[in-house]
Amino acid sequence: MFSVAGGAGSGTLQPMRTPLWWSLCTLLAAGCTRDAGARADAGAPERAARAAAEAAHEDAAPYVLTAEKLDAFIQYQQQMNGVQAGLLRELQSLATRLDAGQPEDAKGAMAAMGRSLKVIEAKSRTEEQARKALSLTPGDVNRISRITLDVMSQRHLARLMKFDEELAGLSRTREKLPEGQRDAVDLQIARVKAQAAAYTDLGAARREHGGANVDLVLSREEALLRNHREMLEAH
Repeated sequence: MFSVAGGAGSGTLQPMRTPLWWSLCTLLAAGCTRDAGARADAGAPERAARAAAEAAHEDAAPYVLTAEKLDAFIQYQQQMNGVQAGLLRELQSLATRLDAGQPEDAKGAMAAMGRSLKVIEAKSRTEEQARKALSLTPGDVNRISRITLDVMSQRHLARLMKFDEELAGLSRTREKLPEGQRDAVDLQIARVKAQAAAYTDLGAARREHGGANVDLVLSREEALLRNHREMLEAH
């Protein structure tokens, strides 16, 4: 990493100083992971393989979404958006405090990492509590998240593209032209309609998740789009 040294226009590049506390946090985290792996018991690989096989089987099986599950998931999303926003604020605040008085020793770095981990662990506990309170399994959350994200990202983009407004403007332009001069506008209208269909028909999502699941998600479009926007804003 480099920074420009000197006044405006000097153009002198010098190495950017990485805070020692951040480097130590990274190294300590990596070391903790290696130590944990070294202490794992002999049965850990078998358990991990079994869990992976169960997850693969769950993903391979068709998921049948219900209105009750979807409504519970929408509530879960709303709660998690608030939790995520709070987490980011906490981590940003922590980073600001650390930058103001950067701990330059291993003890300070360990304390900084410990505070960060506590914030993240608190978020994980809150997520689990919310999920259980709404009678959602981890599998429910994962599968519904994938369905709703695939559908809502396309619908969100379709609204941003404002195809209806573009088509309305092209139609007005077409009406003002003589009959023999409308071919170019007709081709443009056809192109915009094809683009709009790609975003609104959701053919890929229907093939991936099933038409009934996609239709059910669309029945809660406004609530899901609101959650989707809040999620994007939180990041």
